[in-house]
Amino acid sequence: MLRRMPRSQKESKMRTVISITAVLGSIFLQQVNTLAADPLDPTKYGNLKQSDVLSCPNDACGPAAAVNSFVFLQNMYPNIYDHKLVGVNGIDSVGYHFLQLAGDTLATSAYMGTCCTSGTPIEKFIIGKEQYIQDVAPITTTFKAVIDIPWRPEIAGTMQNPIAKPSWVTDSTEPSVSFLIGEINAGEDVELFLHYTSGKTGDHYVTLFRIDSPVNGIGDLNFIDPITGEPPDTEPVYEIKRSGFTSFLEVTYGDPNNPDNIITAIVADSVSESPIPEPPTWLLLATGLAGVLGYGWRQRKKAVYASATGIPAGPCHQILSTSDPTLRRKAILRVAFTTLDNEGTSSFKCSSRLPTISVAKVENLVMFSPGRPNWPRVLRRPGRR
Repeated sequence: MLRRMPRSQKESKMRTVISITAVLGSIFLQQVNTLAADPLDPTKYGNLKQSDVLSCPNDACGPAAAVNSFVFLQNMYPNIYDHKLVGVNGIDSVGYHFLQLAGDTLATSAYMGTCCTSGTPIEKFIIGKEQYIQDVAPITTTFKAVIDIPWRPEIAGTMQNPIAKPSWVTDSTEPSVSFLIGEINAGEDVELFLHYTSGKTGDHYVTLFRIDSPVNGIGDLNFIDPITGEPPDTEPVYEIKRSGFTSFLEVTYGDPNNPDNIITAIVADSVSESPIPEPPTWLLLATGLAGVLGYGWRQRKKAVYASATGIPAGPCHQILSTSDPTLRRKAILRVAFTTLDNEGTSSFKCSSRLPTISVAKVENLVMFSPGRPNWPRVLRRPGRR
């Protein structure tokens, strides 16, 4: 009985590897395309005005800036967030009233407590935003924050119930240009907490969507200002300032309420979020990569075996066509122990383009009996002990 082998085992394996690689490549490109969505496009962000957070319109720049960044996360990562942060799942469009509703919710004492404190301290902004995301879209997001003051547990919570600094918050540190550029380029949403130094007094939250690398310590950036729900009319400029051994960013831009007034402010704090990679996607990528690496390891092991035994590697039909009798004999040996089964098939083929090689010819060459349990060590198949 003839046992017809595949035309080429190597070709079959290579087709399998190529198929796996193609699937992995498509998944990887899908992930890259998601991450590569342009964060510099202001239309991806929300346009909520702080004056439209009805519960406390004069102090709601924090909740409004957070809501505008939520819209960005939903636009960038729809498979993860859908409309969980702002709006209702299953409804494609997010009306302005949904932005207002999210802003009003964030302003309550359950989250940022904006209306209770006449503003939003940075600790309450951080804790409130994290709590809101965990409530409406749990286990989807990683957080990061850099603030220029020491963490105040009693402000984050209360004197009776202080809240310790989360591990992902770096305090007593000013946000750097390289940090902010890295966050934006990674497709993360970023809010800045500005401390006015001239043109106005107080503090203000904005949603950063662009920051360029500096030239001689000066560069451009832009943000959604919750006073208007839009970027400023004149693009803001930042300058890297130094004080002793530390540096900080100073931003200059036109007052949205009075174009003749120029505002300068220090970038005191930054808060950013990004989605956690979906476990099924990364698990599939890891499994496929392990398969490809395993195939490569097996091929390398076979090459080492061939080198150690003197049996040439490569397609057997190329080796069998050689005129060198020694190489031809070694090739027949290779075909024998890699294709002949233990049940003693009467003949087999190295390739459909070659004539059948008889078992008798192999036996005469190596005194090999098909089915013998104790094969000579040199004739054992690679990978078998």
